[in-house]
Amino acid sequence: MEALKQSSQSMGSRIAKLNEEVSTGKRINRASDDPGRISQLHNVRQQLNNQGVYMKNATQAEQLLNVADTALQDLHTTLSETRELAIQFANESYNADQRSDAAIASDSLFDRALSLVNTQFNERYIFAGTAYDDKAYSSTGTYNGSTDSPETVVGDDLKVKTGFDGSDLLTGGSDMFGAITDLRTALNADDTPGIIAALDEIDAALVDVEKGMVEVGGEMRRSIDANGLASSLEVELREAKASIEETDVVDAYSRLVQLQTNFDAAMQVTSMQRYSGLFTRI
Repeated sequence: MEALKQSSQSMGSRIAKLNEEVSTGKRINRASDDPGRISQLHNVRQQLNNQGVYMKNATQAEQLLNVADTALQDLHTTLSETRELAIQFANESYNADQRSDAAIASDSLFDRALSLVNTQFNERYIFAGTAYDDKAYSSTGTYNGSTDSPETVVGDDLKVKTGFDGSDLLTGGSDMFGAITDLRTALNADDTPGIIAALDEIDAALVDVEKGMVEVGGEMRRSIDANGLASSLEVELREAKASIEETDVVDAYSRLVQLQTNFDAAMQVTSMQRYSGLFTRI
């Protein structure tokens, strides 16, 4: 009798477990359900959380880098227009008054370039390095940022830049603001050799901006690739989580029906034995 009682209790526990599996669709509903799988499930869940963070970081980085790329393209256009102005007025056919009027145009180009190097994303100056709370360049075109570049984590052992040292990215081998200022000075002075010299400085500034565009483009490519990788890993991890955690409901239900049948049969045997024992005592 005691053995039958213990067997019935065991069957009852197993029936309750299968009922829970069928109703929740999960093999594991608590740590005690399968201690051997809990550590594995915890690791998969942690990796899933990580991939979610990586995708968020990569998306934000890509947005910032898009803003940086647009700013550099506009800056390149601005310097190209400055170059065209210098080429045009290097011609001796222009007089002093005409060149003085052109100097006013160079002031506008200076202001446009200054606005672009002080481009912001989410209230951060993206060309000021890690000192992104303040403008990268002063009103005179002097760099005020840091020489360090902020980064964000977009994968295991993978980072992308979310800001740049403007003194290196934009003016590493040149001085665009010095070039525009020299052009303005030469135009006001009706100085043809000075205009030609400023043209060389502008060309050097254009080379620096083009190098900067390449660097920003590379970081953008990394952020896009990282986002794609994290997304793919997330899909694989969700599948792994399901294989660990979820149950085959059809199979679980079949096992439940079979176990319930066995349990009912055991209960009938127990009942008959109790009745037989009672009859014997009478």
